[in-house]
Order: sequence, then C-alpha cells, then structure tokens
Amino acid sequence: MWVKIGALPNLNCRRLTNNHETLIWAVKNKNCKGYTFNYQLLKEMNGGKQMKDTDWVFGLCKGNERLRDENGVKSHPTQKPLKLIQQVFLTSTKKGDLVLDPFMGSGTTAVVAEALGRKWVGIEKDKKYIEVAQNRLKK
Repeated sequence: MWVKIGALPNLNCRRLTNNHETLIWAVKNKNCKGYTFNYQLLKEMNGGKQMKDTDWVFGLCKGNERLRDENGVKSHPTQKPLKLIQQVFLTSTKKGDLVLDPFMGSGTTAVVAEALGRKWVGIEKDKKYIEVAQNRLKK
C-alpha cells in the first residue's frame, strides 16, 4: 500500500480523503514457486529493520518529477513517484524480469523498468496518455 503524503482533500465532504493506493503484487499462477521477494534488500532500505506496509510512504509527484504540458497543466492526474515504483521493482523483481502495467498512464513503470534493466509491457486505453508516456520514454 502506498500512503500518499499531500493527497488532495475531499472537497465535496461526502467521504474520507483518499490518501492511499493499493499495489498489486501477483504471479502468473498458484503453483509458481520462483517469484522474487528481496527481503534483505528491504531491510537494508529500512535501516536494518523489517519493512512494514506503513513504511511505504511517498509524497505526490512535484517539482521536476511532475510532468506538465506546454501550458503548465499536469500531463496525467495520477502520476506515480519514481521512488515508489523503484522500491516496488527492487522488492519484487530481478534484472531481466518482465513487468506488466495494465494502466500505464504517464509511463512511470516503463521509465523505472528501463533504468533497472527490467522488461516491460504497458497497456493504456487513452491516446493522450500514450503520447505522454512515449514522449517521456524518448528523453
């Protein structure tokens, strides 16, 4: 679970503020025994202590990380922080592994996958966001 620092408030006052997103970690089938879980690396990343779900706290994308169009408008409303996806990949993948992102959005998964030597497949139905991701990957 990603706990979002700086989540937008609920302006219509009809529900609690949504300040988290659930991350799905899955394998191809129930008989899979060769999945990756880098427990030791997680401990190292957490000062030698066992990492808990409450340790996955990251701020929203801001500053240079936030993608914007030529008018300064956010290119995608739910762009994920690079550090969040990097921690997910370091936790659950090895170099050369294949990562699937069925909601590719701004392409953060693809950017991190390439930086860490992972293969990736991205699926996105909105042509506008496909262009955003393609332009991001060209840089």
